[in-house]
Parts: sequence; structure tokens; C-alpha cells
Amino acid sequence: MKTMKTWEKQKNDEISMLTEKMKEQELMLVQVKAQKTNLTALINKLKQQSITEGKKVAFSAALLAQGFGTIGPYYDNRLTNLVFRHVITNIGDAYNPQTGNNRCDVVAAV
Repeated sequence: MKTMKTWEKQKNDEISMLTEKMKEQELMLVQVKAQKTNLTALINKLKQQSITEGKKVAFSAALLAQGFGTIGPYYDNRLTNLVFRHVITNIGDAYNPQTGNNRCDVVAAV
């Protein structure tokens, strides 16, 4: 009879422990769902911001890295890129300082 009571107590203790763990997991699930809701809202806000603000492009550069000098003249009728050697700012990486090409995929603000 004593072993039956011991077995019942062990099972009741085990059930209590599992019930407590289940409550903890339910609380964690509620917290995770709340975090998911917050993150989804943040993602949507960032997407909307990206749409309204768009990609930003700007560059600031100088023809020479330092000092002064002359560039040109170019006597032939070919188009020649003017390559800015000293790039100070290149937001959006639209300007290529090796080729002098400035590709801008953004419509200019009026």
C-alpha cells in the first residue's frame, strides 16, 4: 500500500511540474506573439518610409586630391568623362571615381 501512495505522490508531483512548465510556455508564447506583432508593425513602417522617402543619392568631389592644376584641354570631338579624383561624399554609390560615370536611378527633386 505504501508503494502505491509513493507512486501516486510521484505522479502528482510530475503532473504539477508539467502543469507549471505548460503555464510558463503559455506565457512565453504570448510574449513571442506580442514581439512578432511589434516586429511586423516595425517592418511595415520601414517599408512605408522607404516608399515615401525613396533612395537617396548625392556626391561631393574635387577634380584633384589636393593643390591646384589644370585639366584638359581636349581637342578631339569625342566625349570625355571628367573624373573627379577626390571623392568626399558618395551617398548611394552612384558615382564611380575610376570611370567618372555617375549613374543615378533616382528622379531629381523639384
